Amino acid sequence: MPTELQQAVIDATQCHEKLKKLADEEDWDAFVEYAPVCQQAIRLINTQENETADQELRQQLEHLISLNNEIRDITERQRDKLADVLRDLNQGRKARKAYNN
Repeated sequence: MPTELQQAVIDATQCHEKLKKLADEEDWDAFVEYAPVCQQAIRLINTQENETADQELRQQLEHLISLNNEIRDITERQRDKLADVLRDLNQGRKARKAYNN
């Protein structure tokens, strides 16, 4: 039976796997709704009593960190795409305005 800390790590990992899936699918509405659930799961890990991490727990934590890094990379790429779209829209608007004047 897992300790409270181990269970918190398992829950947070499962949560982040779902969050990464939503990010991969670019389901940003669901992503935004689900992200606070994952943040709460991480907070729960931080409130657990410190215990000596065994090899399995360390591996689970490393996996959780890896998932978090992947999610960050996906969302940063999406942010950059949206910035490019906004920049293009603004340039188009300026061009139309100049053409109409």
